[in-house]
Amino acid sequence: MILVLLWGTFPPLLLGRMKAKLAAPLFDKVLYTDSRMNKADWMTAAAAMAGIIGIGFGVWWADAVAALIISADIFRDGYIHCRDAVTSLINRAPRELDGTDSDVPARIKAYMLSLDWIDDAVIRMHEQGHLFAGEVFFTTTRNNVRPEDIEAALEAAKALDWRIQQLSLTTAEKQVRG
Repeated sequence: MILVLLWGTFPPLLLGRMKAKLAAPLFDKVLYTDSRMNKADWMTAAAAMAGIIGIGFGVWWADAVAALIISADIFRDGYIHCRDAVTSLINRAPRELDGTDSDVPARIKAYMLSLDWIDDAVIRMHEQGHLFAGEVFFTTTRNNVRPEDIEAALEAAKALDWRIQQLSLTTAEKQVRG
């Protein structure tokens, strides 16, 4: 039994690590989730092997502890993936694959504030799959902003990150609030 579990441990271990390395630069959530599932597969096999070895050494409760560890890991994964699915449905703010807030909105705001004709800006972004979409509400320091300036700012802001699919610039009232 241990040999069969050992045989089934190495492909998920190797494939999971290779997929995880590719998922981050591609920002591919499906590949990242698959790498996490591969990790869960080999960890489950390792826990099962530990339970079998424990029983072999006379520790009668080792299999039950291994089952508890496996169950807790499955419950944790289910909770995390269910939470991520629900928050994706409600257009949450962009996040990185590891769940941390994305720095893309902050970089767009910093760029917008670096322009001499923008006084203040508020960025609202959301995820659409592995791409981002959003709006920039800005106030100007002058009354006559040329359309060419707005178009150039929009293109430069979109060029800050390849994941920005849609972005719109909208003038706002004098006091912009987030």
